[in-house]
Amino acid sequence: MNKKTNYVKYFFFDQLTGFPRRHTPRRLFNLILNQISRRVLRSDRVLGYPMHMSIEVNNTCDLQCPMCSSGKGYSVRKRGLMSFDNYKRIIDEMAPYLYKVGPFNLGEPLLHPDIFKMVEYARDKNISVMLSTNGNALNAEKAEKLVESGLEELIVSIDAASPETYRVNRPGGDFNRLKDNIKRLMEVRKNLGKKKPFVTVNMILMENNTAEMEAFRRLAEELKVDKVNFSTYWEMYLGDSPGEKETEKFVPKDKRFKNIMSSVMKVDRTCGWAWSGCIVGWDGKVVPCCFDYNETYVVGNAFDGGVKKLWNNDRYRALRRLILQGRQGSKLCRACPRVF
Repeated sequence: MNKKTNYVKYFFFDQLTGFPRRHTPRRLFNLILNQISRRVLRSDRVLGYPMHMSIEVNNTCDLQCPMCSSGKGYSVRKRGLMSFDNYKRIIDEMAPYLYKVGPFNLGEPLLHPDIFKMVEYARDKNISVMLSTNGNALNAEKAEKLVESGLEELIVSIDAASPETYRVNRPGGDFNRLKDNIKRLMEVRKNLGKKKPFVTVNMILMENNTAEMEAFRRLAEELKVDKVNFSTYWEMYLGDSPGEKETEKFVPKDKRFKNIMSSVMKVDRTCGWAWSGCIVGWDGKVVPCCFDYNETYVVGNAFDGGVKKLWNNDRYRALRRLILQGRQGSKLCRACPRVF
């Protein structure tokens, strides 16, 4: 597939699922403005608005994963839930521009009591909705609600192909229960005659699980999911706690596993997040990137005047200028494996 074909697919199809983008004339025009701002003008001022967003509906979790700032408490942020009303305010403001929204960031989204209402609300605005979950809370009732909610994409993070490795990487979870939960979800989807949500199982490659890659592929076949994905675990330290430094031992020593990019990055090898998307925390704080788990680079608060008001403010534009200089321009970007 040549580069031109790749870009056509990038504009008109979701790169992970292959589903058509939720185009409207306004969204397509916004997407074009977005690309012109970054690629042609290389400007710190974006002519359009975000075309995708993560809205953190909660930052609490039911697991204690050792590499996770939320599960193990490396993050210094307060814990909380975003209200449904605040979530609606953000969706209402940004719906004309958004192709996709993810009601999650840190934390387990299936623990939010209004998560299905949140999915449905965005879906009713013709926005594609995706969730990332550890899957342990995905019981029979939630499986049916997820399928009926109109969720388009579900990523289940497993990070192991055996109970032994799973206990290390996902403490607090149950490997066999998780397998049953996923199988049930796929059966519910089949029985309801649906093709969505598109289900991906993900393995973050770490020092203790790279030998299980082939077993993980077989596990995906057993679970009858739509896709298996491998992603990179890399060092990203914005804090100085001893526990955070302990995560170094999870980084793969084999260089082959240190820069595996997901399919969405094969078209676009530069980082466009500061031009195309953002993260809204449960408390309304807006940061440019999900790596900023301690909210070290807050550009403002979405509950105080909305996201559009912040999109080209001085702080956001300053970060874009640093990114245009290269990855060393910003502390937030230095450890990221994307190629600038």
